[in-house]
Amino acid sequence: MKTVGALASSIGVGLIVAAIRNTFVPEIITFSLCSAFAFMSIDIYYVVKRGIISGYLLDAFVELDFIFTWIAIIIF
Repeated sequence: MKTVGALASSIGVGLIVAAIRNTFVPEIITFSLCSAFAFMSIDIYYVVKRGIISGYLLDAFVELDFIFTWIAIIIF
């Protein structure tokens, strides 16, 4: 889990820098969507395979909301 935390921190820092610089190029959007999908997949895996529901299911919904928000921004 420490590896996942380190990756999440790295992704977060990269996205914060992009937001500060106001650089939402297609690469940043793709990176953001793929990261959210990957974290959502991990959360769903832990809920389904290991029966750990507490925070993982809530986090999966947050990631799904993040994905839908980005898609709405892209479309409109």
